[in-house]
Amino acid sequence: MDNLSSVIAEKLREQTSSLVEVFTQRLSSLKNRPETAVLIKQENKESAVETIKDFVDQDGNQAVGIDGSMDYDERLEMLLFYICATAFRCPLKVEGEIGPELRKAERDSKLSVSAAVPLWLEDISDVAKSSQFIETDFDFERSVDRIPYGIMTLAELSLALKSLENNKVKIIFLDRPISGTFGPASRDLRLLLRSGVSSLTAFKTPHGELTMLDIGIASVLGPGNVYVPMRALYLVYAGIQKLLEKGELSRSQLAHELHLDEAGIDRLTKRLNHMNEDHGGQLLEKSDFSFKLCDGVTHYWDRVLDVSKQVMEKVFEGEGHPLKMEEDRWLTVLDLNAVNAFLVFQLMAESIAKKVLVIGITKDTSATDFTRSVIPLAVRQGLLNLKSPLPNLKNDRAFLTMMAAVNAKTVPTPWRTFGYDACFTTLVENRKGEEVHLRAARKIVSRERLFVKAYFQLRKFETDSLARSPVFVYDRFFNKAYDGTLTMPMSVLERGKVTEIDPYFEGSSLGKVDNFILCLLSCSDNPEVLEACGHNQLLYLADKAVKAEIKLMRSMLRSVADLELGTLARRERIFSISRRFRDLRAESEMARARAAQEVS
Repeated sequence: MDNLSSVIAEKLREQTSSLVEVFTQRLSSLKNRPETAVLIKQENKESAVETIKDFVDQDGNQAVGIDGSMDYDERLEMLLFYICATAFRCPLKVEGEIGPELRKAERDSKLSVSAAVPLWLEDISDVAKSSQFIETDFDFERSVDRIPYGIMTLAELSLALKSLENNKVKIIFLDRPISGTFGPASRDLRLLLRSGVSSLTAFKTPHGELTMLDIGIASVLGPGNVYVPMRALYLVYAGIQKLLEKGELSRSQLAHELHLDEAGIDRLTKRLNHMNEDHGGQLLEKSDFSFKLCDGVTHYWDRVLDVSKQVMEKVFEGEGHPLKMEEDRWLTVLDLNAVNAFLVFQLMAESIAKKVLVIGITKDTSATDFTRSVIPLAVRQGLLNLKSPLPNLKNDRAFLTMMAAVNAKTVPTPWRTFGYDACFTTLVENRKGEEVHLRAARKIVSRERLFVKAYFQLRKFETDSLARSPVFVYDRFFNKAYDGTLTMPMSVLERGKVTEIDPYFEGSSLGKVDNFILCLLSCSDNPEVLEACGHNQLLYLADKAVKAEIKLMRSMLRSVADLELGTLARRERIFSISRRFRDLRAESEMARARAAQEVS
């Protein structure tokens, strides 16, 4: 046995040594690369001082950090989900050294929600609505996690919207990526639309009953003022948006408004009529000469928003089961994530209208879009002139962390990458020599001009400039007032065809909002606490608070559930299923081990 262990150890040593050599080569290839400095932006405090005046008043302003947590237990073939979200706030200093006054941070008792959701195991598949069959423990756990995560997302977004009710709140930090929240939520929303049914339509509103047509229009238009690309996938929604804005239009007028040729207006006409037929004539008034939306369509967002608020109230404040509807129906994960997508749209609209900056921060990411599509585009555009190929690193954080460390003199902290559109996450570099630089990674390019993202690093150690805080990611909403001049029309391949997109790309310019965010982030961490160093103190405090809250909820509510379920087990004589077999086996093994120790 010892001989076998030594052989394995020797093999492991050789394998580890070879990997270390590969890493060393990659690190060496990043040293003395001054040309990569164009990827990095330093803070411009003068510009930040000017920008902050657009967002804040002279006094009484506040910054808020929101985080959530979740956990679950299994009892008597039942799962108990625990969800909590809370917020910390502090004054926002706008004179001299701008930024949050973190020493005055305190928990906001008005910004806190929690929920405990029990579900029988047999109902999990009905609520989770997984697209895959549940055949293994891994499938089951992944399906189960979707439920509390959807509710936790709902909790954090609801607090973000509630914080906007306070006119003094000017900065909102979220401990989650905004674009990374919207993407999966909108994907589930599309799955909901394909199914053709939703429990959301069971809610009544002052503007009438919510329909699947309302949900479909809201899935793309949001409140109605969201940028809609003219690509084929969104053409019908661009037409609906224009009809909502202008009212009744003739065929030629609609073509003129959307800059469509004869073939384009033919496609739009066909798709509008097809959509109208699919929804029983609820979309268009009958006319042979013009396009006019039915009267009820104009209030689609009023109904969607009202139902979304009812769902939040039911889950966090209502009586009865948070997810149970009448007639044995459930609020499914698809329903919850549809609401989450709508709340992101509403958060976007309200924050931009009220001039509140919402910043989503991601701690852990394995994203590759910066190295996979943004850097190749910078090279093709002539922004980045490489003296030699960059190492083949497939992780953005690893690449940027190594690059900053080995080029410490030319990349001082704090820094950020130039801002770029979140749609680049769905693009990859096209083959060399092709006229079109980028193509869709998976057939479809996500919508541009919704979110802007960038990587950042805030601190280095005074004793060693190579030792630095981690590289994180932030994202924010695209704001046409500030970002409209930094979009870059370009051609990409989508479904094998050339299509035009107009994404945000800061490049060598200075984005005022992103520059302001870097200055804000650089004074929002806590270098005295390892977990908050280079990150965000408000989110650190919120994280600790919700985890303590979840721990307390779990210990208290587990006893309540055990009392109810234990009574059921004794009354119905079902002791064998009141505990999982693996738990019973583990307790038996522990009992035998204790007995053996006592004997010895």
